[in-house]
Amino acid sequence: MEVRGGFNGWGSPNRMPTVPGQPGKYEQVIPFNGATGDEFFYKFFLDFDSAGATSRLTGYIHSGTGATRDGMAYEHPALRGDGNNSVTLTSGGNVPVGAAFFQGINPQGLLKNATDSVTVTFKVNMGPAKKYVDAFIPATDTVKLAWEDALWRSAQVKAQGSFPQAVIMTKSPTGGDSIYQVTFKVKGPTHYNVQYRYRYVHVGGNAVDQGGGLGVQNPYITRFIQPLSPNVFPASYTFPTDIWTKNAPLPGEATAPFTTGVEQEPVFSVPATFELLQNYPNPFNPSTRIKYAISGQTHVSLKVFNLLGQEVATLVDEVQSVGSYVAKFDAVGLSTGVYFYKLEAGSFTNVKKMLLLK
Repeated sequence: MEVRGGFNGWGSPNRMPTVPGQPGKYEQVIPFNGATGDEFFYKFFLDFDSAGATSRLTGYIHSGTGATRDGMAYEHPALRGDGNNSVTLTSGGNVPVGAAFFQGINPQGLLKNATDSVTVTFKVNMGPAKKYVDAFIPATDTVKLAWEDALWRSAQVKAQGSFPQAVIMTKSPTGGDSIYQVTFKVKGPTHYNVQYRYRYVHVGGNAVDQGGGLGVQNPYITRFIQPLSPNVFPASYTFPTDIWTKNAPLPGEATAPFTTGVEQEPVFSVPATFELLQNYPNPFNPSTRIKYAISGQTHVSLKVFNLLGQEVATLVDEVQSVGSYVAKFDAVGLSTGVYFYKLEAGSFTNVKKMLLLK
């Protein structure tokens, strides 16, 4: 394990020694001459043994060149969709940075075993992309979801045998010519954070990507598969619908599950009945999770309404099979107050109340 400066920064890496008596923990003191208020940028780096990494990590070596992929070794901080870590210098003495997880991935957010899997659905509103000079053309262009965390993708290649760098999306049956979606399986062992960007490809191959690149803060979208409880995940999860954004910084999760601790929550078994649970946390700001259970394959609708009965969000609108599910509700842009969420699944209907406090 090494700690290096921000992208293209520092002349040499600093190997981090292990903390005595604490396996898996590393610590290093870095000299830095700067003034009070200066920002100190850094990233952690895994210095792989190339021979071993070639067999363990699919795609570690560039085909034909023999060069290693830095993207497999530099961390991509989860909450920002890559970018540097930073600390602001104070006057005098050492500045404690605090303990951190590599890439910001909490060990309670793991699909630990090869038997662990989640069927995930991504959706994006491509409407804004129709306004650019090099505009998106729904009738002829292809929309793709491209992965930007090489280690995460490598784990999927190993777990599933193959996993493309970019997956093709199709028009949503309920979203006109603006909403595109794709559904596939994520298998363990891996973690719950995914970093990605959207692109559209014109006939002839010219591609237009959203976002930035290395060295930019928030160059990719970053989201978490929301767990039911530590290291326990639903059978299926639909991410919040993204909106095409041309340039960095790109949006993502404002907070990660378990970053400040989460109470142990009940784990669903194979459900025998339809059920809608109370959202958690409640009250909340700015996001909360809503769990529900489906005992038979049916069309499922999960919507949020304000006190006037006006719909403010559609979280789920699709056919789902038997299983336990969790949906995330982001209330960014909404005002403090009481809201209601309503689950309709076949003949089952249930409504619960939640409180947004800002």
